Amino acid sequence: MMKKSLAALFMGLTLSTSAQAQSLEGFEYKPNPSAPDGREWQSPERLSLNKEQPRAWMFSFATEEEAKKVLPYGTTYFQTLDGTWKFRWVPEPSQRDSSFWQRDFDDCTWDDIEVPGCWNVQGLQKDGTMKYGVPIYTNQKVIFQHQVAVGDWKGGVMRTPPTDWTTYKYRNEVGSYRRTFTIPVQWKGRQVFINFDGVDSFFYLWINGHYVGFSKNSRNTARFNITPYLAKKGDNVVAVEVYRNSDGSFLEAQDMFRLPGIFRSTYLTSTPETCIDDLAVRTTSLGTQSAVIDVQASVKNLTTSYLLPQNLITYEVYPVKLYSDETESAVATKQVSGGHVQITIPQARQWSAEEPNRYVLVAKLLDKKGRVVDVTSTYFGVRTVEIRDTKAEHDEFGLAGRYFYVNNRPVKLKGVNRHENNPSRGHAITHKQMEHEVMLMKQGNINHVRNSHYSCDPYWYYLCDKYGIYLEDEANIESHEYYYGDASLSHPVEWRAAHVARNMELVHSHINHPSIVIWSLGNEAGPGDNFRAAYEAIKAFDQGDFKTFLDNFFLAIHSRYDIEKPLARRFIRHKLEIINKQRHEIEKLKKEKKERDKTLKRLAAEYTLLGKECEQEHMIEAAIRNYQKALELYPEASDAKRRLKVVLPHSKH
Repeated sequence: MMKKSLAALFMGLTLSTSAQAQSLEGFEYKPNPSAPDGREWQSPERLSLNKEQPRAWMFSFATEEEAKKVLPYGTTYFQTLDGTWKFRWVPEPSQRDSSFWQRDFDDCTWDDIEVPGCWNVQGLQKDGTMKYGVPIYTNQKVIFQHQVAVGDWKGGVMRTPPTDWTTYKYRNEVGSYRRTFTIPVQWKGRQVFINFDGVDSFFYLWINGHYVGFSKNSRNTARFNITPYLAKKGDNVVAVEVYRNSDGSFLEAQDMFRLPGIFRSTYLTSTPETCIDDLAVRTTSLGTQSAVIDVQASVKNLTTSYLLPQNLITYEVYPVKLYSDETESAVATKQVSGGHVQITIPQARQWSAEEPNRYVLVAKLLDKKGRVVDVTSTYFGVRTVEIRDTKAEHDEFGLAGRYFYVNNRPVKLKGVNRHENNPSRGHAITHKQMEHEVMLMKQGNINHVRNSHYSCDPYWYYLCDKYGIYLEDEANIESHEYYYGDASLSHPVEWRAAHVARNMELVHSHINHPSIVIWSLGNEAGPGDNFRAAYEAIKAFDQGDFKTFLDNFFLAIHSRYDIEKPLARRFIRHKLEIINKQRHEIEKLKKEKKERDKTLKRLAAEYTLLGKECEQEHMIEAAIRNYQKALELYPEASDAKRRLKVVLPHSKH
């Protein structure tokens, strides 16, 4: 029975990916793998085993009314696994319990731990002792032994560091997690997936003693089909083995506390055997009376009963009341055979940070007899983005330049960098904290956030869509430990799949969020061909067969010094739309405002404008002062109107 189920599972993977983008390189699929070989977490070309391909953040619902809520919490086919798990910590891999994954393993002597959480923080005791290792903060470096040299990464993460390093004693911490769950009776005959929204930095997964697979990339959802491994009745056991350091850590050297653990939500979801597996919504035309959206859906089949061309999909578009989740009556309905359709929305309400109007698209999959097979949904916004040459006579201040437009109106981006952090919870932040952050930003006239330097919790995007924040969404890539020369991981072909996949997991997951106006390829990671490959993959996915699309997103790369190098300048000049040159001192910003480097397509001063100058001046007060000075460089755009003269050079494409 299991062999038959597994065969259907992997046939379904093939059908699914043929309907979507091509499978990402480095994502491996094996039916019924016997056991890990132990090399997975030190093999940069092996990105995952049996992890689903990235797709839009969406869920299957029991009814249309559930689907109109979009968020899955409390709905029929969603079950949280957050809460108390059994946990055991060891300072390095050789001390881990190698049999903990067995279904009947006795974990009664293990500690209880809350998921989501960061075990270093959870282990801090009132007397100052640390039960589960040491929270480590560092900026540019990784926390294990390395040196800036070409090919240094081949030495892996287990090298012996100097004796005064924390990782000399805690060479590579491993946390083992276990818990039980039951499958609701309403899920009988359906496919079941386990989802991990964030695990730092690598994990293996077992269900009921069966090895399922592994995942890297700590900040994008890892989703596994676990249907073949489930018990027919009663409890099921999930076991997860998390490694603090892996080859993925070479790409996660962000300036922050490095905190391992299952730090975001974990949950089960269910779909029918034939389901709408992906849904992308893009604005293709924006007029004064109406707008046209392009919808691309893919149907995933775990049997050969229904192929994509044979399935009818009914689409319904519902406006959402401003700053609310309450939907109004449908304004558009369309039924098509297959997944691709264009829908006209009359009197379309446009999305912007000042007036974040949203819609819900409900998609219902029908069989040949017209019966509903699956119901899913997504929020979306009617929104376009452009960078446009503007003549002085067309500018309200009489100044020519290159301006950033949202819905044909210039916009001033006043923003901040944002890390996910909490003094008592580490990176495991709550929905309440995210809501508080958004409200503070809106109160402070902040309309723009750079998600530095990784994908954020899915709930963050929902809030920014709902309340109106322009986002720069950044791939989970920073290999700052090797800087920007020949040693940079942006060059070796062995790291190309990881650069592409981390960008595609970001873009594919968040494609429907109107708040995202810029994709960032990564932060402080060099100018090599691996980023060129990531750029091309994003462009192929986001525009691909839809050449008539308006530019709904722009691509950026964040660098401190590397954009001055010839290789980087060639890439930038021919490819990227926005370059954020970091650590801009005010005097340099003044100089660039006058001189306008004409060899670059675009140049956006970044950290000074975003209030992070405190890294240089070591004073929050100085950062705020510089933020104000930067804004004052453009007094013509500093009023309260929806207006931006972007800090970009004048140059031709």
